[in-house]
Amino acid sequence: MTLDHSKFSFEKVFLKEVDSTNKELIRRLNTQSLNEGFLVQAAFQSGGKGQGDNQWESEGDKNLLFSFLLRPQFLAISNQFYITIITSLALADSIRSLLLDEVVKIKWPNDIYVGRKKIAGVLIENAIQGDTFDWVVIGIGVNVNQQHFTSDAPNPISLIQILEEETEINEVLALFETQFANRYAQLQSGDWDGLKQDYLNSLYQYKEWKNYHANNQNFRGQIIGIDEYGFLRIESQKGIRSFDAKEVEYL
Repeated sequence: MTLDHSKFSFEKVFLKEVDSTNKELIRRLNTQSLNEGFLVQAAFQSGGKGQGDNQWESEGDKNLLFSFLLRPQFLAISNQFYITIITSLALADSIRSLLLDEVVKIKWPNDIYVGRKKIAGVLIENAIQGDTFDWVVIGIGVNVNQQHFTSDAPNPISLIQILEEETEINEVLALFETQFANRYAQLQSGDWDGLKQDYLNSLYQYKEWKNYHANNQNFRGQIIGIDEYGFLRIESQKGIRSFDAKEVEYL
């Protein structure tokens, strides 16, 4: 399928320091009229956010930190997990192109793993007006040239630790821009099945029997897919269950 993403483009603003690129973009949304594709990139975040209450550790001028704006008014609210799908696929594809000899996977819902270590993360926030999206802000952090991590994050890794040489940060951003434009066009064309299958094919521990923890119990199971809302479906001896974010832990 030939995808036309000529209508989608990024308008970029670079800042030396912000509290978080998501917060900065949302502040601008509240005071300015911004087009889809508006992107805020920062060299340093003093209060970078991860999923839930997690913080994102990043040394200044070493990593790719940015947030950008979508206005996907064509997308039903019930299909909002497809924003996670296209973003994580675009990010994984970008990193794969830099790490040809490594296994790059998406740890549900949208962390990017190289082997068993996390190299990138995504934070998505949105505002809904009526039955459509007013805006979606997608924040992304990629560990690029940071050698040492001091937070209690259990398993970070960076491109420089793998490649043993520095990578131009804006090269990683350019790769993502191209990949995301393609995936967004695929979403606009209504290729739901293709996107979902690509996501499952990239999913960390998909159809592998592994150990998990939920409801104060350890259990062995295999990820068999996602449900219509994007919840993770795991099969165990007790049957098939769906889990929301933070309800299940990988052991």
